[in-house]
Amino acid sequence: MMFIDYFSLIVITALFGFTMKLADLVNEHGLRLFVFDSYIFGATWGVFGSLLILSDLGSSGGAVANAVLAMVLAFIIQLRIDYLNHAIGTVMVIITFLATGALIPNIFFVFFLSFVLFGVIRAYLGDIRAKKDIWYRLSEPGWAHYYIVPFMWSAVTGIWLVFIVFAIYRSCYNIAKYGLYRVGAYSKL
Repeated sequence: MMFIDYFSLIVITALFGFTMKLADLVNEHGLRLFVFDSYIFGATWGVFGSLLILSDLGSSGGAVANAVLAMVLAFIIQLRIDYLNHAIGTVMVIITFLATGALIPNIFFVFFLSFVLFGVIRAYLGDIRAKKDIWYRLSEPGWAHYYIVPFMWSAVTGIWLVFIVFAIYRSCYNIAKYGLYRVGAYSKL
């Protein structure tokens, strides 16, 4: 593990969320920024995810690494790793965790199960049910699994770094998604 300051962790987390969504946008939504943008954004979200795995401020005790791994593995279960650039980032995060992390089952499974459960609910509401009603709008930004569950877990354990990381990650992910849509960088939300 490497020790970094909070500011660096915030920047890494923000770039993790932003580049993860950019990797998605270039494949599935028609965003084109430059040649090989798909692969570059896949590799960059993998790098920033790996840096989150490697980062430890002492107070998290491996909680952030286990939660990030749980999220990425939940993406696989939900079939969200559907392009090569997604696979590049996913493999980078998993290899980094396997090489340096320690699985803490009570942390990993709480997050893994919540990401799978709320991810399935979100997929049902958005992809299967396909109605853009209030239930979809509440689930789409990922409130439950990226904000509420980490908040509740952090409140119970006192390890607030997990909530901070996921709140920053998902906020930057959503900024990339909705911000680029609003400025007309892509047309399919």
